[in-house]
Amino acid sequence: MRTVAPSQACRRHRHWSMAASDGLPVDRARECKVLLEEGRCWSVVERFYREAVANPSLIWEVSEELHEFAFDVDERVYEPPHKRKQQSKSTMNRKTFGMKLAYVGPDFRGWAWQPDGSTVEKAISDALKPLLGQKRPAVYSAGRTDRGVSALAQCCSFHTTSAVTPEEVVGAINAFAPKSLSVWDCQLMPASFHATFSAAWRRYLYILPLHDTPEDKCIDAERINALLGPLVGEILNYTAFARDTPRSKETSCLLHRARAFEGHLPTTGDRVLCIEVIGNRFLRRMVRILVSTCVRDCIYQKRDGECGKSTCTLRDYCSDALLGDEEARKRTAPAAPAVGLCFLGVGYAEPWYSTTA
Repeated sequence: MRTVAPSQACRRHRHWSMAASDGLPVDRARECKVLLEEGRCWSVVERFYREAVANPSLIWEVSEELHEFAFDVDERVYEPPHKRKQQSKSTMNRKTFGMKLAYVGPDFRGWAWQPDGSTVEKAISDALKPLLGQKRPAVYSAGRTDRGVSALAQCCSFHTTSAVTPEEVVGAINAFAPKSLSVWDCQLMPASFHATFSAAWRRYLYILPLHDTPEDKCIDAERINALLGPLVGEILNYTAFARDTPRSKETSCLLHRARAFEGHLPTTGDRVLCIEVIGNRFLRRMVRILVSTCVRDCIYQKRDGECGKSTCTLRDYCSDALLGDEEARKRTAPAAPAVGLCFLGVGYAEPWYSTTA
């Protein structure tokens, strides 16, 4: 992605503005996209994630805040896996494997398998096929990341009747794309384990590079936390923060944690804003739209001289779902660049296979 020098970015963004409607900000999509994409050095974030895939411990050096990790799983939104029906003869000897893995998002076209594209699921399936000696196995993940989104603690599972060991699985996948994909643990799991449906929560981290521009001086963790705070602990409709959502899909989610803090990339020293979100489930592009809307509204409030006393929070956008999908989505900003987002962990209510980098 092309990088614009900070001084040039200032000139390009100085006319960025928004109008208010019914007390809520209305997004100028093009200006917001320029602010988030063209004026930032995203290459340093991509390079950092690439180095963190090879050495996951680097992520903990970004900020001490990442080490604070305690919250309660709300049992209202956790449904344990359905009990399996009596196993047929064809599945009696089937084994379930669970894997913890990391991958560089920009090297793939997302998680979901595509016959004509390089995706994480396809890479794993292609790596396992010759080892298992069977048709391409179905691989299930804790989170279906979008194109460009990285992961340092993804979890996936698959079934097989082949006599293979966890060590052989790790070796086959790590040899397939060594610079882009890395499995750092593999275990035999209970037959009922499913990486997607057994998960109780997912953890994401967004890293936003900061520059010394007038716009970035309006962005601070305290103001973003004031916007995010009302979202935590309640089941809300996140239609406004999603895109391309099927009509039949459930749009209610519960966030266990949503907060912002500043940090530095340990490999370069660049100053960054981190936004951490933990929830029971997420809709497509939901985290990235939460981030971009926070950034937009921070600047909007500062320019209006309403810092610290704005009547609008992100929870107000959840209520906009009553206006209809299209009207609700018009109120939120375009998704922030995928390169900044990372899948940082997943937890299971039963003591199976929680992961964290």
